[in-house]
Amino acid sequence: EDDDDLPSLLEEDEQKQQEEKRKRRREERILTENDKFDEDRYINDEFTFRDFCTIDSKNHDGGGGSGDVLFDEAVQFIPHWKMTSSTTEDDDIRNLTLKMSSLSTTSTSSTSTYFTEKEHLTLHNILSSTLYTHPPSTYTCTLLLHLLDILYSYTYNHRLTTGEPTIESTHTVIYNSPTLSWLESYNSSSSFTEQTDSIIDILKYGTRRMLIYPYIRSYTFITSILCHDVLTIFQNGKMCILKCLLELHSILDNNDVHGYLFNKIWTTHLICWIVNMNNDDDDDGKVLEEFTKELGVVVMNLNVDGGEGEVLDKDSIGLDLLALEDEVFGDEVDDKSAEEEESSCSEDSSDEDDTSSSSDSDEEEESDEDDDTEQQKQHDLNEEKKTLSSMKISPKQDGAILRSKDLLDDNIGGGFNNTNDNEGSEGMVQSLLLGDDDDEDEQQGIAKQQKQMESTNDNRKKHVLIQEIG
Repeated sequence: EDDDDLPSLLEEDEQKQQEEKRKRRREERILTENDKFDEDRYINDEFTFRDFCTIDSKNHDGGGGSGDVLFDEAVQFIPHWKMTSSTTEDDDIRNLTLKMSSLSTTSTSSTSTYFTEKEHLTLHNILSSTLYTHPPSTYTCTLLLHLLDILYSYTYNHRLTTGEPTIESTHTVIYNSPTLSWLESYNSSSSFTEQTDSIIDILKYGTRRMLIYPYIRSYTFITSILCHDVLTIFQNGKMCILKCLLELHSILDNNDVHGYLFNKIWTTHLICWIVNMNNDDDDDGKVLEEFTKELGVVVMNLNVDGGEGEVLDKDSIGLDLLALEDEVFGDEVDDKSAEEEESSCSEDSSDEDDTSSSSDSDEEEESDEDDDTEQQKQHDLNEEKKTLSSMKISPKQDGAILRSKDLLDDNIGGGFNNTNDNEGSEGMVQSLLLGDDDDEDEQQGIAKQQKQMESTNDNRKKHVLIQEIG
């Protein structure tokens, strides 16, 4: 019995050792990434580019731009997986591989307009030179996690180079992918829902490295654009995945140092696996559909603004991004909110001041009108006083003439008020007052009568003046 249990015990012991190595390698990778993380670079990129990121690059108008040409082009660029759907999910890739046997380098015809001539040739060379062995179904979930890891890194390079790989593309793809840079091994069970490493973990590890190594290190750019890119690739089906892997194979193959090794380890086998996957009667195709649906749920629940995300947020990245942002920009946010409150309060107070000032101005206008009326009355009163005083201090003869004129005006009813008759009236009064010198009695009687009229006229003027003052 002990001899029968020995192989199983050795297998369990080997699995435990591999698991310990896997955990130790992952811990070392995370520590290295933490040491390489540049806080200043992240703060600069995140708060420079976050206002110019959109989920759908086709809706980005690029007005003004961020000031960085590479970033603006990457956001506005429309990759091949967003242009048109490659084909329906029911298309069998084996139909394409059967036609590869008749492919010639001198032929101008192509078996499909979706793939370029170079991609046809690459696929033909891979399938003809690789001894493919289909992996057990228990490894399907693990392969899908590694495929997601590699394609996530590929989308970053494809956007930053606008679909035209550069000499730095190999470096970018390798460093952004934990699978390629650290030979990360994801552990999963035969059931997708029971796997140890999840889709969230893959996106989290890839996002960490994209915030540490490449050119643009913006959390918003990565989660709002690249996560949706990789989801679209899986939703477009195996043809789109195969096209991405063929382009990635070409990128790695052009590197003279170690790129071809990653093709030997990963890319070539993934291409063969995707080509031999059949949706109709293959369990791998069904798992791929299930995997794509779960990926869609995860991506659609991403909290791109950080904070309280349900699935993947800045806290889960493990780089203390929220604490760093609060430390650097917390005071500015508080000052901005305080300024907004002060401005709102000042607006309210200004409205109240405007209301009170308008009422005060109305009251001032009314008081000014009252003052003008009082001033006018006072002016008229002073004029009357001056008139009376001038009448009292005037010479006797002139005073008699004026008082007689007023008396005649009152008695006759204004008949002498006409300016044309002023001279005639004055002559008449003078003739009355300055009659013959011989008739002294008559003159004394006239003088006495004049004094009575003067007294009566003065009393009348005073009465009128008192009424006006009252």
